[in-house]
Amino acid sequence: LLTLRRVLFPFLLRMIGESFGYLLYHCSAVGDAKGRIAVFMANGGGGKTTMSLALIKQGYRLLNDDLAYIGGPRGNEVRGVLEKVNFTGWTAEQFPECAKYFSDNGLDVSREKQPLDIRKIYGDKSVLDRGTAALIIMLKKDHESPLMARRLDTFALLYHMYDAQILPVGPPCWQAVLDVISHVRAFELFTGPDPVETAEWIHCNWEQLILNSSTVLQEAQTGNNEIH
Repeated sequence: LLTLRRVLFPFLLRMIGESFGYLLYHCSAVGDAKGRIAVFMANGGGGKTTMSLALIKQGYRLLNDDLAYIGGPRGNEVRGVLEKVNFTGWTAEQFPECAKYFSDNGLDVSREKQPLDIRKIYGDKSVLDRGTAALIIMLKKDHESPLMARRLDTFALLYHMYDAQILPVGPPCWQAVLDVISHVRAFELFTGPDPVETAEWIHCNWEQLILNSSTVLQEAQTGNNEIH
């Protein structure tokens, strides 16, 4: 039954989204006070949850942890499929308030993933239901290398977005993906040894990233992460 749910649930979500002009993606997403959304894509275990939680602590709001609709009439609308956030022991260790919640409720996150409605810790204002895509960031979790960011060209982004779709159905999807790409700035981000520090870097450089600033990318690549 669990396997059937894992297959049918995304399939039904995708069909519903397509009927309204949205594609369903495997990603996490957070938004700022203006409703501008950063979408994080990565392979399983690639740091999407950790990055989203770290940005919530910087004042951003969570649309989703695992699935989101992107598209709509304007091509760049994002609607979250908000489910409980699945915590691993490593992720919980990065956020003492979450680890305390699990401990206080007798949940052993070190042995298996634990789902959590983040509103129980961060409040109702920590979530958002929709917004406008401004950034797409492909996360590369690398604890051995320093923080580094670089632009993604159209072809690389096209591949990553198609790969991140839930149950992609072929060529008809390409135009919808191109519509999204035309509205956003896209980067590949090597997260470095401290994901919370990386989230602080994104927060400090949020406006520059949206403006596609070359300076902020050069600073990331040279290890100078201070903003002047």
